[in-house]
Amino acid sequence: MNLRERYGAGPLHLISSIAALSIAGYAVFEMSGQSAPIGFAIWFVAAALLHDIFAFPVYSLFGLLAGKASARLDTAAGAVNYVRVPAILSALVGFIWFPLILGLSSERYEGASGHSSDVFIGRWLLLSAILFGLSGLAYAVSLRRSAGAALSDDSAPARRETGLRGSNRRRTAPVGFATAPSSADADVRSEATNPPPDPE
Repeated sequence: MNLRERYGAGPLHLISSIAALSIAGYAVFEMSGQSAPIGFAIWFVAAALLHDIFAFPVYSLFGLLAGKASARLDTAAGAVNYVRVPAILSALVGFIWFPLILGLSSERYEGASGHSSDVFIGRWLLLSAILFGLSGLAYAVSLRRSAGAALSDDSAPARRETGLRGSNRRRTAPVGFATAPSSADADVRSEATNPPPDPE
């Protein structure tokens, strides 16, 4: 029995799962040594509950609406992901940093770091623009590959038909040129010229 039958997935999935759990464990270990581990635990539980109660139904609804819109517009189902993925990533970053993006905790941030929080909204908008731009570029590349594959599939029968016509032309002798006699033709001609003797 191999790894896929025992584990249920490939080795890459196992390695990525172990790496994610290791990073999460390192983050918990580092936060537990801070001055306010209880506050971090409360924030973590609240974020998980807020995600399951509010965020998950919201982006599931948006995904459902996007799927229906793509069906009405007669677009491919995979095309929705090129909008869904950057939108989810942008919303996730906005959800994590919304106090600084909206300026709700600017005084506390400036007092703790000595820097202004006015740059966060510009950086978030720039990050969102980059995500959607990269997604649009990936979608354009996908469309070009699909168009090239469809063109090659459509031209394959034409190429086969052209090849058959060329082979038939090679087999048929041009007008005004005699073809070389075959061995069967030579036998027929010899029998017609020299008929067999009559039996006595």
